[in-house]
Order: sequence, then structure tokens, then C-alpha cells
Amino acid sequence: MLKAFQSHVRHNVVGYIALFIALGGTTYAATGGNFILGQGNSASSTTGLSAGTTGPAFRATNTSTGAAASFNVAAGHPPLVVNSGTKVAKLNADLLDGADSSTFLSRSKVKWARVEFDGTVDAQSGVTAVNHYAQGGYRITFDQDVSSCAYSATTAKDVPAIGALSDAPDNPTDVLVGISSGGTPVDTDFSVEAFC
Repeated sequence: MLKAFQSHVRHNVVGYIALFIALGGTTYAATGGNFILGQGNSASSTTGLSAGTTGPAFRATNTSTGAAASFNVAAGHPPLVVNSGTKVAKLNADLLDGADSSTFLSRSKVKWARVEFDGTVDAQSGVTAVNHYAQGGYRITFDQDVSSCAYSATTAKDVPAIGALSDAPDNPTDVLVGISSGGTPVDTDFSVEAFC
């Protein structure tokens, strides 16, 4: 009886020592087992969590000064994959190379038009009219006051002409484009932009 008891105790002690050694390492193999808090866990397959709750299915809170979670992946791989394009509060990137998003020119703030030599508009955004009022002279009417905007005009690449721009003195929505080649006004295709 005594020998049987001693054998039972010996086997239990050996078992506890083995368990202590297994749990005392840096990681615990969790595949098919329990997730052990306070331990490094490892698995050879994906661990999933599904919950039918209106709140988060998983929440991590760190009451100290460290991060609540971290993700480490091999170089060139995304640390996180999501299935939604919905904005996440306080997670939207606002800086690009240290510059605030407000310093970048929004596409919606660029007014432009592609104009043919006779004043016909091929395509435009924010331009309401083009008046070909003279040889090499065009009046561009925008859909807003552009008197404080920067302008740019580019003639067709195969035409050695120069485009000059100026504010229309009688209307803050208009810009005058004068195109000349060798000092002589010429009609040619061009594009015009106003950066507001």
C-alpha cells in the first residue's frame, strides 16, 4: 500500500515538473489546446473568434504605459487585413511625409479645360464658358471667383506658341489667355488650369 502511494506521488511530481517546464518556456503550443494568458502561445493554424454581439468581439486593454496590441509580420507583408473600407475613428492617416493633409491640393480645387483653336471646349471641370474673342485671344469663365488663384496655360505640344494669362478686369470669374508665336497672335489648341 505504501509503495503504491509512493509510486503515485512520484508519478504526479514528475508530471507536475514536466508541466512546469512546458509552461515555463517562452511559448506554449496552443494548437488544439487552450490559449494561456501571460504566456507566449503558438499555433500552426489560424485561431478564430466569432461572437454575435453588438460590441467588439475582442477587446485588448493595457492599464500600464505600453500598447494594447502589437502585430509582427515578415517583411513586405501587411500587419493587418480587413474586409471593410469604412473609416475607423482615430485610425485614419492624416500625415504624408510629416505634412498635414490640409497642405495638399485637392483635385476638386483644380479648375481646368481643354480648348480647341476655335474656342470649342473638349473637356472641362469648373469651366462654364470659353469666348474666342480675337486672334489668339480667349476668355475663360470659371464657376467661381478665381482672382486669387494661380493659373497655367499650355499650348499644343507641336505648336511653338506662348500662352499669357491675366485676370479679366471686369469679372473675377474670368481669365484672359493670349497665345502668340514669334510675337504674332495665333489660334491653337491649349489647356488652362486654375489652382484655387
